[in-house]
Amino acid sequence: MAADVSVPNETEDLTASMWRDDEWLKFYPLNVHTAIDYFSLSPFYDMNCNNEKAKQQGLQPSAIPQLAPGIEYVLQESQSPLFVVRRQHRPAGEGVAPRPHGVYYILEGSVYQAPTIHAAISARMARCGHSLQQAFTRMQEDLDPAIASERLAQQQDRKDKQAAEAAATAAAAAQRPSLVERDRMEAVDAIIASALRRHGGLQPVPAAAASASAPAHSSALPAASVLGPPSRP
Repeated sequence: MAADVSVPNETEDLTASMWRDDEWLKFYPLNVHTAIDYFSLSPFYDMNCNNEKAKQQGLQPSAIPQLAPGIEYVLQESQSPLFVVRRQHRPAGEGVAPRPHGVYYILEGSVYQAPTIHAAISARMARCGHSLQQAFTRMQEDLDPAIASERLAQQQDRKDKQAAEAAATAAAAAQRPSLVERDRMEAVDAIIASALRRHGGLQPVPAAAASASAPAHSSALPAASVLGPPSRP
């Protein structure tokens, strides 16, 4: 028996499309009895199919197999909110299984075309190929002496810059007198002033003021050197 050349071998690729009718969903429930009717409103539906011919003749869906061979849509799976619709071509002859042409699914009222196995495998292989290409590029960079030496030089430059910044920060901190050192100098001034008040005579000069006016080498002198001249009676 000759094949029906009027039937396309593949359906139009609309996997990037989505269709939804919110107005219809407001008034009708989406269930096993209405899924095909809802699907027939979408652009995925072929108006020349046997489902449409049966609808025009006022026939029930159960009477579709009695029509001439052609394209049909059947509800393959139904588990709300997911409904799977299969597009198939029913050939002539008894006992000949319909040939599937495509699969669509309705998920929470949105209709999509499911990708074919060939498209799914091709997309997965493309992703794997991209990952392998990135891995080989990274390996080539690691093995290339010029690229490796440039990368090491950049890393060394970053380390040198960080070390210089840390040294500058430490030097600036060393030039500023610490709070502990100022507290110690004030404590020495208080002790000397207390001793002089008890015995009379000399007037103390604050150690902080003396250290500020004295040369840098005078810090090694004893504490008594910061005392002022004795007061005359």
